[in-house]
Amino acid sequence: MPGTPGNRAEFGSAGTADDSAPCPQLRDLLVSDASSRGALAVVTGPSGGDKAAAEQALLDRALTERTCSPRAGCGSLTVTSPVSPGSPG
Repeated sequence: MPGTPGNRAEFGSAGTADDSAPCPQLRDLLVSDASSRGALAVVTGPSGGDKAAAEQALLDRALTERTCSPRAGCGSLTVTSPVSPGSPG
């Protein structure tokens, strides 16, 4: 993504506390099927700001915007994370 002032204001950047990364960045949340490992949907948003808040906002959007329908195989949803209880990480 081009490092224009508008893009930087809209999306922010990750990896630097003072937003001095060379280009603005996006954060993606991939919705996938555990058994087939197939990608069902992706939600994209800004990467700037607090990482946990940005990831939670993407999860909220994925759930409220219904990015994946039951016809696509999304009858139920289990949210996992590398840092969820019981997982190494």
